[in-house]
Parts: sequence; structure tokens; C-alpha cells
Amino acid sequence: MNNSILLDIRENGEKPFFEKEYLSKKPMEEIRNNPESLSAYENILLFCASGQRSSQLAKELKQQFPEKKIFSVEGGILDPASPLNSNEYDT
Repeated sequence: MNNSILLDIRENGEKPFFEKEYLSKKPMEEIRNNPESLSAYENILLFCASGQRSSQLAKELKQQFPEKKIFSVEGGILDPASPLNSNEYDT
């Protein structure tokens, strides 16, 4: 079982659209209402548009799951320098 997840926490329909086969989508409020939905993952990488929401959610989740590695993508999807905008992981 893969114990890592790349998670788009933006609201459904929020632009720009970002589609990758290894990406999961779950809005921030849905995660806040059911954080246990992430309990199977050891490594959790969160992102949003600017990185602000994902940074806040990462802090919240670290308090609930101190044993997990939880990160936020700095700058989010809108930052041209973001690793999300790299072709490095494309297949």
C-alpha cells in the first residue's frame, strides 16, 4: 500500500484546474470535518492556490497526527517556481 498522498485542498471547481494521475482532491473543509480520512497515510503533501490554506491545514493536521510527515507546498499552484508546475513528475 502506498502510504503517501499529494492532496489538492482547493474547493471543487477552483481554477486553475490541475490534473495529475497521482493527485487526490479533497476540499479543506472536508478534511477538517473528517481528518481520520487521512489516517492511512504517513506522508501527506498538501497544496492550494497560494500555499496559505495548505500551510494552515498542515499545522492543524500536525497537531492531530504528530507522528506523520505533513507538508505544505510553498507558493501553491500559482507560483511559477512551485514544484507542482515542474514537468519532473510527468509520465
